[in-house]
Amino acid sequence: MAVNLGKNRAALTAAYEDVLSGKSSTNWALFTYEGNTNDLKVAETGSNGLEELVDELNSGKVMYAFCSVQDPNSGLTKFVFINWTGEGVKTARKGTCAQHVSAVAAFLKGAHVSVNARTEDDVDPDTLMAKVAQASGAKYGVHKEASRPGQRAPQDQVHSVYQKTDAGNEILQAHQSKYWEKIKQEDNERNANKVEKVGEQTQEAIAACQRGAQVRAQREMENEKEEKDEEHLEEEVPAVRVALPDTKPEWKTSSEQQELQENMEEDVTEDANVVPDFESPEDEPTILKYPSTPMK
Repeated sequence: MAVNLGKNRAALTAAYEDVLSGKSSTNWALFTYEGNTNDLKVAETGSNGLEELVDELNSGKVMYAFCSVQDPNSGLTKFVFINWTGEGVKTARKGTCAQHVSAVAAFLKGAHVSVNARTEDDVDPDTLMAKVAQASGAKYGVHKEASRPGQRAPQDQVHSVYQKTDAGNEILQAHQSKYWEKIKQEDNERNANKVEKVGEQTQEAIAACQRGAQVRAQREMENEKEEKDEEHLEEEVPAVRVALPDTKPEWKTSSEQQELQENMEEDVTEDANVVPDFESPEDEPTILKYPSTPMK
């Protein structure tokens, strides 16, 4: 999707014109997106130059900066456009925002130097000022020659100044191309490392599964062996069962006990009435008779 410059256009334009006009103390403006949308907004503005601007850049965001500086060669005001893509930005977001750079640069028009940056080294103030001096070197030489009394700048030199502006655009495009090639290469290397790491983790997981399967198979074999040994032992040594007698006494009721006692008394009476059959008088027992009166 394209970048949305319409939602916050008034604030965007005001911040940009404050830097461009030089009528206020504001000499830089920083822009970024609202959350994960494509709506551009003003992130921050300041009046203390590149050093202050660099401190506001966020490594986890895509941001755009427009800053005015003083040309070290001519002392004139120059404008720098910075396309900042932090190292912490996700690859998909990088690809989306890469399509917005040209539209944002066209909105923040008038920049003499454009820089694509990812790290603090890319936006070091000394490095940026060196690029400003390098970009204005040819123009500054032409102005110096033309300022001499009685001399005019040759027509081809004037033409070269015009070509220099186009060359700046070409340099910007070349830098952008190299910048995105570098990002693409880093992303490819990062993805390759991820794929390699995933492959190693997959191999480790497969090896762990194989080891687990071997352990389970070994346990199953041991269990089967134990079951077979137990079955074999039961066949060779049958179980010995001992039947214990039932020694529990049988208790009779009171009527049964009385009947039993009467039967026992009858048996005793019958035994007492039996007269033994003696073959001779000698075999008869002697019966002792005791006096009926008690002894004194």
